[in-house]
Amino acid sequence: FAYYGQPGYTFPDVDETSFPYLPLLAPGDETVKNPAWLNDPLLYHNRGDSSFTGENSLYGDFFGLDDLWTERKEVVDGMIDTYKFWIEQFGVDGFRIDTTKHVNMEFWQKFGPDILTAADAAGIGHFFAFGEVFDQQFGPRFSSEFSTRGRLQSTIDFTFQLAARDFASQSGDTDSLRQFFESDDYYTDIDSNAYAMPTFVGNHDMGRIGYFLQRVDQTAADDAELQARSKMAQALMYFGRGQPVIYYGDEQGFTGDGGDKLARQDMFANFVPDYADDVLIGTSATTSDDNFDPTHPIYQALADYGATYTAHQALRTGAQIHRASSAGPGIYAFSRIDRDEKVEYLVAFNNAEIETAATVPTYYDAGVQFDLLISEGAAPATLVTDATGDVAMTVAPLGLAVYRAASPIPAGTAPPGIVITNLSNGQEVPLEVEDLDGHDVVPRVEVVADVNTDTFVEVTFAASVNGGAYEPIGTDDNAPYRIFYPATGLPDGATVSFKAIVDDLSGNLNADKVTDVLPVIQEPQPPVGGGEPYAVIHYLRTDGDYGDHTTGDFNDYWGLHLWGDIDETIEWTNPKPFLGEDEYGRFAWVKLSPDASNVGFIVHRGDTKDGTPDDRSFDPAATPEIWLRQDDATTYTSQADAQGYVTIRYHRDDGDYGDPTSPDYNDYWGLHLWGDAIDPSESTDWASSKPPTGVDDYGAFWQVQIVDSSQPVNFIIHRGDVKDPGTDE
Repeated sequence: FAYYGQPGYTFPDVDETSFPYLPLLAPGDETVKNPAWLNDPLLYHNRGDSSFTGENSLYGDFFGLDDLWTERKEVVDGMIDTYKFWIEQFGVDGFRIDTTKHVNMEFWQKFGPDILTAADAAGIGHFFAFGEVFDQQFGPRFSSEFSTRGRLQSTIDFTFQLAARDFASQSGDTDSLRQFFESDDYYTDIDSNAYAMPTFVGNHDMGRIGYFLQRVDQTAADDAELQARSKMAQALMYFGRGQPVIYYGDEQGFTGDGGDKLARQDMFANFVPDYADDVLIGTSATTSDDNFDPTHPIYQALADYGATYTAHQALRTGAQIHRASSAGPGIYAFSRIDRDEKVEYLVAFNNAEIETAATVPTYYDAGVQFDLLISEGAAPATLVTDATGDVAMTVAPLGLAVYRAASPIPAGTAPPGIVITNLSNGQEVPLEVEDLDGHDVVPRVEVVADVNTDTFVEVTFAASVNGGAYEPIGTDDNAPYRIFYPATGLPDGATVSFKAIVDDLSGNLNADKVTDVLPVIQEPQPPVGGGEPYAVIHYLRTDGDYGDHTTGDFNDYWGLHLWGDIDETIEWTNPKPFLGEDEYGRFAWVKLSPDASNVGFIVHRGDTKDGTPDDRSFDPAATPEIWLRQDDATTYTSQADAQGYVTIRYHRDDGDYGDPTSPDYNDYWGLHLWGDAIDPSESTDWASSKPPTGVDDYGAFWQVQIVDSSQPVNFIIHRGDVKDPGTDE
C-alpha cells in the first residue's frame, strides 16, 4: 500500500477478530488514554508477550506493555505528533528513544526526520535524538541500520561497552580494540557517523563497570587496581570517539549485583537488602551512607577528564586515527585531530600491569614537541618526534597519557594518491538478506579506498545510480577509508558507480572511481532444512534457570559449545547463548557451513556440562532441528518425543467447552483416542473421554501423552455422542 507522503494510502479493514489474541478492555478503561487515538485496540499488534525472537521481536508486547501497530499510518502520525508536542510546547532538546530495535524500520524512516524538522522549526539547533538498540550479538552491521537506513541521528553504543570492558577490565589484547573502532565505518553516511554515538561502560541494562571489575573479571584485585581499571574504562569514553555517558554512582565506586534491577542503587542512604553487602570501590563508605562525595578519587578523575575534554575540541569531535596496538595487553594509542585546528593530539592507554613502551607515528617531521595535558600514573612532560616523525613513549601500568602537539600539522604540498581497491568496473556484488532480530538486513556494498599519503586526509564517497548524477554518501577521516553503501530501494537491475575523493584539507584533491557495479540482492534462504544455512538446537531446563548471558561470564549462563560444520567461531569461555524462546523452552540458531553434515555440541555453564559429559553431534542435513532436556543425554529429533506429549487445539466460536470437571462425558467436549503412539495411561474409552487440559486465548487444548511419535495419534472430538465435525479425525 502507499505510505509515507504517497497518495492513495489504504489499509485492509480489520476488527477485533483479526488478531492472534482478542484485545480486551476492562470496563471503564475505554477512553482513559491520552491522546485519544491510543484507546483504539485495533491500533495495537495484539499478539501477546514477545519472545524476542524473529518477527515476534517487532510485534510482541514488551513484558506486558501493549505493542503499538507501528506499521499503521495512524500510529506513525500519532507518535510524531506526541513528540512534536513536547518539542514545541516545552522546548525539549533531545530524546533517548527506548527499545528502538523492537520497531519496524519504516517507522524510524518517517519518525526521525519529522521530529528533527520540528526541532529546527522551533529553533532548537542542538536537538539530538538517539535510539536504544540493545544488541551485543550482531554488532555494528545491525545497530548501524537505525542511523543509516532508519534515519535516526544516532544510537547508543552497546558494543562499546563490550570492547571497553574487554580492554580495561579484562586486559584483552589491544588489537581487539583497534578492530572494534575499525568497524565504525558501518555508521558513516551523509549526515551521521560513530562520533555521535553515546558511549557507556555501565548502565541499568548491563550492570556497572564496578560490578564487572570486582565481582567477575578481577576478583583478586586490590582496591587500587580496581580504581585504576575503572578510571581507564571511563577515560576511554572521554578521549575516544563518541559522547561519554557516566552512569550515576559509578563516580562514587558503586558496584551492585549485576544488570537491570540489580544496578539501580540510590545515592541516598540505601535500605535495600540486596545492596547492603556491596563493597564500594575507592571509599570506606557503604550503600547505607549518602554517596555524594566530590573528593572520591574516581569522581576527581572524571572531573579532570571532563575539564580536559571540554577545553579541547579535538578530544570531543576530532577525527580518531589509529596509531599503535599489539596482539596482547599493552599500549593502545590513537590521535585526535580537529579539521579546523589541525593540531594532533596523542592519546595512549596501557592495559598491562607493567610499564609499557611503544613507538607511535605522527603526522609531523622531526623535532616537534608534544606537551602532556593529563595522565594517570607517571608520564614525561614532553615528547619530541624523531627523524621519521615518530615519538617514543612509555605509559604507566594501567595508566593513560594525553599529549598535544605544539604546532599544526604541516600543509600538504601535492594531491594524495587514491585508488578504490576492492571493486572493479562492471563487477557483480551478491548481497544476501538476513533476518536479524526481526529486521530484514541487507549487507551493504563495501567500498574501500587506499590513500597514498602520510598526512591527515578525509575521503568523501559518492554514488551514481544508472549513470545519473553523483550524490555524496559519506566521509571517512581515518584508515581504513571505506563506506558501506545501502543497496535497498534500487530499481531492479540497477548499476551503481562509486567515486572516492581525497582531500588533505590544504586545497589538494584527487579522486578515483569504479563504474557499473551491479548489486544483486538475494532473497533470504529458509532458515532450516537439509543443506540450508541454519540448524536449531532447542533446550528445556525443567528448573527454568538459563542464567544471565548479558554478564559476559560463561559461568553465569547455560550455553552451547559448538564445532564441526559451522560458519561461526564459538569458544569454550564464550558459549552461544539460548536467546530464542518458544512454548518448549529456549533455542539457539546455528549457522552452518555449506553442505554441512556434522555439528558437534556440548551444553555447559562454566565448566559444568549438562545431560552428559560426552561430546554429542548430529547431522543437520538429515535433522535440522534437535531437542534437548536438562540432565538428559538423549538427542531428540522431535519436540513431541522430547516433551513426551502432543498438543491438540480446538476452537469453538460459541466459546462453550462445557464443564471438564464433570464425570459425565455429555457435559464437555472431550477426546476419544486410539493409536500406537498413545501412552497406555491415556483414556481410550468412549464414555470416559479425555477432558481438555486447559483453555487459552485460542480455545481448548489437550496434551496427549505418547510413547512413540513415529506412530499415529487418532482422535474424535465429541460431547456425548455428538462428534465435531461429525467424522473421525
